[in-house]
Amino acid sequence: MNPIILTAIGVGGSTLLGSLIGFFIKNVSHKVNDSIIGLCAGVMLSAAILGLMKPAFEQVSIGMIWLPILGVFAGALLPLKSSAEEYPLKTDAKAAILMDAATGTVLFEQNADEALPPASVTKIMTLLLIMEAVDDGRISLTDMVTTSEKAASMGGSQVFLEVGEQMSVEDMIKCVVISSANDAACALAEHLCGSEEAFVARMNERAKELGMKTAHFENTNGLDDTTEKHLCSARDIAIMSRELIKHEKILAYTTIWMD
Repeated sequence: MNPIILTAIGVGGSTLLGSLIGFFIKNVSHKVNDSIIGLCAGVMLSAAILGLMKPAFEQVSIGMIWLPILGVFAGALLPLKSSAEEYPLKTDAKAAILMDAATGTVLFEQNADEALPPASVTKIMTLLLIMEAVDDGRISLTDMVTTSEKAASMGGSQVFLEVGEQMSVEDMIKCVVISSANDAACALAEHLCGSEEAFVARMNERAKELGMKTAHFENTNGLDDTTEKHLCSARDIAIMSRELIKHEKILAYTTIWMD
């Protein structure tokens, strides 16, 4: 076969296969830089093509030899497009983000870094601190939580706990998850840290540890009638949500709607 035709086949094959290999590996592993993946795949591919085309290269110029390799580099670069760019979407929401829970890869975002009032989504951080305390043994699901006067006075969405009423940590968690109970959230916070204020301070510390850049909490439940700067961005909500579901026990509560 004409050596120029062989070289052209090499260029096309390198580009196409390099792109396909890079794209495939990129989608099964988000932890390695895409360009390195594509380049490694391209180098292996070019070695194979050069071996097959060795007889033809003896009859063409040195410049033609590099064409398949250039094709490989082109193929390696083709997959380099972020997931968010690959799937352009738009929503009427003021802010939004879609994050892969397993890898943290952002698939879609819109105004994801603006700090906004999170309302009851605040309870994700409340639940995170409680589940961390349960998992490391500081509190137990069977511990009894006593409702304080402050917890009973929360208002908003609640389970109407009465002052002095006792309920297990597990049942309080169910109240927060299923009913978004402000009174139960406050009671859990007081049980763990002694006061809601101390718990809120820990919420803000944990937010910094997780790299949440806009989050600032002033209470455990998101009630904003007395807050001034109780804010959190969509990205920060995704970050703490991803952290919460690492505690598998929480899924026993978030996957039910009544108990």
